[in-house]
Amino acid sequence: MENKFGKLPNEIQKKILRSGRTRLDKWLVQVLTANTLDEVFQDSDK
Repeated sequence: MENKFGKLPNEIQKKILRSGRTRLDKWLVQVLTANTLDEVFQDSDK
């Protein structure tokens, strides 16, 4: 993600570290087409 979006905010880093495999896999797929970090994490609180 940092290669695409630059340094990740601390909040995002913590969210990633707290997440399980299923959610990480979802974000991995989303980062491929996302233009912003918001697009990657838009459904993460659901």
